[in-house]
Parts: sequence; C-alpha cells; structure tokens
Amino acid sequence: MADVWNWKFIACCFLFVGYAAAADDANELDDMLKLTLLTPVKTQKGQTVFEGDIVQDVPNDGKYNDHPVKALPNKGGLWLERVIPYAFHGSVNKTTKEIVIQAMSNWEEKTCLKFVPRTTQRQFLRFRTDSGGCFTFVGRKHMEGQDVNLGPGCEHLQIAMHEIGHSLGFYHEHSRRDRSTVLKILWHNIQKGMAGQFSPGNDDSRAVPYDVTSVMHYSPMSFSSQVFEKNTMVSLDPRLQALIGRSRGITFRDAKLANTLYTCDDGCPNRNTLQCLNEGFLSPHRDGPCHCVCPPNTKGKRCEKLMGDYYGNMCGGSISEERIITTPGYPKRKANDSCTWEIKAPIGRRVEVLFEDFSFRSRMDKPNSPYHGFCVYEQIEIRTRNMDEGDFYCGEDISPGTTLVSNSNFFLILFRADTKAEGRGLKASIKFI
Repeated sequence: MADVWNWKFIACCFLFVGYAAAADDANELDDMLKLTLLTPVKTQKGQTVFEGDIVQDVPNDGKYNDHPVKALPNKGGLWLERVIPYAFHGSVNKTTKEIVIQAMSNWEEKTCLKFVPRTTQRQFLRFRTDSGGCFTFVGRKHMEGQDVNLGPGCEHLQIAMHEIGHSLGFYHEHSRRDRSTVLKILWHNIQKGMAGQFSPGNDDSRAVPYDVTSVMHYSPMSFSSQVFEKNTMVSLDPRLQALIGRSRGITFRDAKLANTLYTCDDGCPNRNTLQCLNEGFLSPHRDGPCHCVCPPNTKGKRCEKLMGDYYGNMCGGSISEERIITTPGYPKRKANDSCTWEIKAPIGRRVEVLFEDFSFRSRMDKPNSPYHGFCVYEQIEIRTRNMDEGDFYCGEDISPGTTLVSNSNFFLILFRADTKAEGRGLKASIKFI
C-alpha cells in the first residue's frame, strides 16, 4: 500500500460481487463462472468445446472457420416451425427435470417458441446429466437428438436458460463483434492457451444493443489465470462492472433478439401501424393485435416515456464535496444492491478515503477446496494501480483507519451487495487534501 502515494494518476475501484453458498464447491460459484470452470475441452464423444460450453461443429471440409457470434447470421440453424421437441435422458433426476421445464417456460413466456415433449421427431433436444460440464450446440442441428448436457454443478435454472439459449441460436454476448464499445478484455489475465476463447467472429445482433446482464454473458473472471483475484473482462463504464454476467433471467434484450430471430410478430394485424420506441418491440403474436414490449424504465403504449436508463438507477453518484459514504442500510446489509461513487476533488487537490468500517462475508474456509482462502462469496476489488484492475478483498481484510490517497482529483468506488448480506458493510470518509 506504500506505493499508493507515488502514482501520478490513481483510480481506486471497489468491486463487490456475491456468490451463493451451497453444499459443494461447484455450488459456491456464480452460475456464469461455472460455465468456464466445470466444462472440459472435449466432450466424452471427442467433440471440441469452445468458450466454455459450446460444442464445435466440424464442417464438411474438416476446417473450422470463425464462428458467428451472438446470433446465427441466417435461418438455417433455427427451429423454423418455432416448435422445439425435447426429451430427458435416463440420467436426469426429477429435480433437474423441473429446473429444465421452468427454464423452457421462461423462454416460452417471452417469445413465440413452444417446447413440446418429443414423440417421433428426429430432431430434438435431449437433456442429460451423465457427463461432466455444461455444454450444447448452437442452433438446430441435423442429427437425431442433440444433447444439452447439465453435468454436476450445472443443474441450475440460470445455466439451463443459458444452454437453451445456445440451442435456439444464441452465441455469447461477450463475443459480439461490437463488444469493444462496452468491454475491455484483459488479455494478460487470461489462462495460458485460452485467449482464443475471447476471439470474436462475424455476428449479427439484429440491431439489439449490447447487454452486460444478458443471460448469455459470462462472469468477468471467466478463463482467468487467477480466479477470485483477477478479472478478464472490465466495463468501459465502471457503473456496469458489477452487473457483468449477473443476469437473473432472460433479459429484455435477450427476449427482443429471440423475437427478432424468429419473427415472432408475424401475424400481428397492427404490425405496420404500431411503432414501438426506445428499443421497444412488438409482442409475440398469439391472438388479435400485439402490444409493445417495453425495456426497463420506460412507460407508455409505445414505450415513449423514459424513466431512467436501461440498467436502472443505481445508488451512489458523483461526489464533489467532502462527506461520508456507506453501503445501503449500513450497518445492516442489504442484498442485491449496487452502488457507484465517482469522487472528484477540486482542481489542485487530491482525494483521500479513510476506511472507518469494512465488514463483509469471510474468505472460504474449506481446507480441502481449491478455493480455500479466496474471496469466493464476496469481493471488493480495490484498484490503485490503474483504471482496469486491482486486488480483491473481503471479510474484514481492511482494518479501520486504513487510508487511501489518490495523486489526482479522481477516485472511484463500485459496490455490489451479496445475496446473503453478511457483515456490516462499508463506511468511509472522503476528504480533499
């Protein structure tokens, strides 16, 4: 910490991310992180798996081409009848069946797609749990049953929705060609030999904007050489960092892309007369006229009233005067609450932050786990060396009275609440010196 006073330009970012605790190590991890930690490089059938959970197709010439990302560029790999037959392998237990059925229902509710139990159809999704890892193909394949594998640790609703998204024709959000407008890849933090997992291809996002909360977006630590210590993806807008890969369901933009891919507004009698605004789209046609499906924080028949930005109004804000900041509800924690404080000192002064209290969930205490001693459940990332990365803390790692000082007039704090909300949280005093 002694070097804190020596840098010409310092921005400190505290990034807090929560992980759900469960009985085994796999369930201690965030769902989107599991997809890159639990899946092998090849399936038991010898098929190559890339980007953690996508089974690679082998073209007729045996050569792999750059894969298209986010959504299939043509309709050849879609379920054109909008009906997807499915079946369960004998390895799937009752609990996992219920999770898969709920995941399919979530896609059905927001699209014109229908999942039906397979009878005699040759092409269908076969859910199974007898192989390690979470993986499947992208889009419809001309084979007798295409596997959607949800191995040990993958039997979770969020992962099931993600894998079903692949089978519908979705690639990963963070592999979009336009990701550089939102994300920065920290190549030096990626595991050796895994840089190719971040290679973008020829995508067609159908004009749907990038969504860091997409059900198809990975964790910011995916393929990290130091999991729970280093990120591989950081947002250009620091406010979004705590949201990366933290979806809790199919988002508005996920639904919009699926509805666009499958032209779900076909048959809407008002298709040419009702023009939705501010990203809104026509609902899937079922019976009679369709209505506008509006993005978060908009209102009105045509989504014409803006109430805030797509990701919502997070607590925090821009600070230009001395004050005390606390996590929401301090000293009682609030779950699933995110804050961003951007602190700017007057010209000629620097920012000084004095930690008066620092209390979060402790590091993992399981000697037999590979994650023992790491901030698995919660993390506060303190960035002092540069704007992109820093060190992770949790528990009571930072003692009361610890002071950080910037050598510029800029300081940044990001906070993300844990689902269990243990500890008292953060209290810090801001001064300009």
